[in-house]
Amino acid sequence: MESHLLTKEQQELHQILQDFFTREIGSEYLRKRVRDKQAVDLALWGKFAELDLFQFFGGEGSLGSEGADGAFRDLALIAFEGGRVLNPENLSEALLAGPFLGRYLNCEKFQPFRSGDERLCVAHGDPTVVHIDPNNCVSGSVPFVNGVASSSAVLLHLPVETEIPRATERLLLVSLNAGGLITELEESLDLTQASHQLTFASTAAMELSLAARAPAFSRMLALLKAAELCGIGERVVQMTAEYVKTRQQFGVPVGGFQAVQHQLADMYAHVAAAKALVIFAAWAIDVSPDQAALASRSAITYACEVLPPAVERAIQLHGGMGFTWEYDLHLFLRRAKRIEALWASEEAEFDDLLRLAAQA
Repeated sequence: MESHLLTKEQQELHQILQDFFTREIGSEYLRKRVRDKQAVDLALWGKFAELDLFQFFGGEGSLGSEGADGAFRDLALIAFEGGRVLNPENLSEALLAGPFLGRYLNCEKFQPFRSGDERLCVAHGDPTVVHIDPNNCVSGSVPFVNGVASSSAVLLHLPVETEIPRATERLLLVSLNAGGLITELEESLDLTQASHQLTFASTAAMELSLAARAPAFSRMLALLKAAELCGIGERVVQMTAEYVKTRQQFGVPVGGFQAVQHQLADMYAHVAAAKALVIFAAWAIDVSPDQAALASRSAITYACEVLPPAVERAIQLHGGMGFTWEYDLHLFLRRAKRIEALWASEEAEFDDLLRLAAQA
């Protein structure tokens, strides 16, 4: 992300994260995981632990910023850098669902997840498919859940249709060893991340009650996905810029052609605009709750609208090479399209976004 939009401490954190992810998660590492169909790399999680990220976000303050009000911006940086390298593990989600969320909970049973001794995956459920009885037993299914193989429990997030502004979601903690829960590995467009379907059959769950000052979980989760898309977009623009400098046609680099320059400039502009929206929305979640709803919805909507097409454009600018297994662009496209499929706004949601904008 642009350094002038970050504090000095965030710039340092950004550089540490970029160096770490670039060193540990390269092209060959990703390809090996795809070939081996490896669902989880516990050695990589051990390296995450060496960064002390769970203690970092589980504390009262934030290492990367002054005070607790910068914590979500730091978390967005992790999602962004994860997108740049296609991090196959659900690190940013686990940090959000565990130590970050634990700041707003007074629950002794949640302490292992706040400290990082145990990890959570996140299931974003459809309330028309997943049902909760009066005894907090869950029935139904949730597809496309990341991080099951590295977690001991799942944080089930359910939107709630209600006119009460604050009661718009429910969060339930479910052990992955609970009776009536079946986890099944499923095929996914994204080859770099293992995806599971969770099927609940009267499975016991514990509902979590967040403090009144807690940001909406759905906004934070969506914004992390927008940050991840921005990381993908930035990396793809860099890859394409380097490629068109060396690829030649008629004895000159294709980057010298105006048609190529214009397309690359459009890609760069879309990525820069999306990053600016994400940075502002992350700031709003930290310190300006009144602006967080509109900012976060705008960020994920815009990111899903412009960044997957930017990756498609990058493949076109690489010519036939961009479509091949030997080049990494198709892996970035798969991750971007998966996020778009799960998080892009539907037509009815644009009306809600316009209403939020009118109220701002």
